[in-house]
Amino acid sequence: MSAGNSRGQTIVMLRGALPDYRSEILSLLCERWGGRFRVYAGAQGFDPTARTCVDIGSALVHLENRFMLGRRLLWQRRAVRHLIGPDVAILEYNPRILSVWVILLIRRSPRRRTILWGHAWARKGPKARSEGVRKVMRLLADVVLVYTESQRRELATVMKADRVVAAPNALYRRRTMRPEVSKDISSVLYVGRLIEAKKPRLLLDAFLIGITQGLPTDCRLVFLGAGPESERLRARVADVSEEVATRIEFVGHVPPSRVSKYYGAAMMSVSPGYVGLSITQSLSFGVPMVIARDEPHSPEIEAAREGFNAVFVPSDDPLQLATTLVRMALDRARWIERREEISRDCADRYSVEAMAAGIERAVDA
Repeated sequence: MSAGNSRGQTIVMLRGALPDYRSEILSLLCERWGGRFRVYAGAQGFDPTARTCVDIGSALVHLENRFMLGRRLLWQRRAVRHLIGPDVAILEYNPRILSVWVILLIRRSPRRRTILWGHAWARKGPKARSEGVRKVMRLLADVVLVYTESQRRELATVMKADRVVAAPNALYRRRTMRPEVSKDISSVLYVGRLIEAKKPRLLLDAFLIGITQGLPTDCRLVFLGAGPESERLRARVADVSEEVATRIEFVGHVPPSRVSKYYGAAMMSVSPGYVGLSITQSLSFGVPMVIARDEPHSPEIEAAREGFNAVFVPSDDPLQLATTLVRMALDRARWIERREEISRDCADRYSVEAMAAGIERAVDA
């Protein structure tokens, strides 16, 4: 299909699941595209903790996800029927979703604009074993939409540059990206799923060590998130003294629209495992992030600027992490003064409006 303005075109999107952090970008696209836009998704993703819970009214059509081979593969019932006809289809760039392959093949004749949206590479990078099949997917699509400008540049080295578009992965509209004001800025904040790969237990151990190293008595550790590691973490806290246990809080899952008060009270956020979308969330509120250096980070890591909005620590070293927590807590006044600057820098690069503009460029490319 030739390039042109998306006005009048029917546009559909297919995702395995749509967690609540996609609410703002989908709401904005609904505002801009109106009734021409439909989103199709199942109830759960490959990770059972990733559940569809966005509210975009009739624009969202629920599909039945059927997982196979121990949740290694996915077929989405009725997806092919809905996705082959519209002018533009934005598909999840994941070779494990079998229905995406069928849609890619069918939409080549008659030719429609088909966009793959996702990470440029598998988590293990361009040398991952899956890169061969991912390359075939790219050849079948018209455009590949990636989450960061760095990934766009990387992918442009192996395919035509005009077929790669970046849409910075974002959570919030620009007007809401500002520091929260709190009288008590004293917490160390973890935000994300409580899963082994994200290493929340490492952070808990570091916090307990930090208490022995002189972490100020007003400092507390707050976990925002749910997942299979929750029970182990709570069991560990049950073994410490009551005085220490009162400094550790498990809040559970909190939707992005309601996390601001927790960031408002945070001296820092911490990513003891791999960094995901939570980095731009933290920086949106002006809160610096402590990041484990040698992890298979998501591309959003490009938002980190060491010494300005982030501090890197060695991976899997609770003692070094504890030392960093203490140092930043003692230096909290300087970091608090920088919140406005950190937030403004993030808003300039990672707003939902910037993300929507990237998606629109992919549609019109």
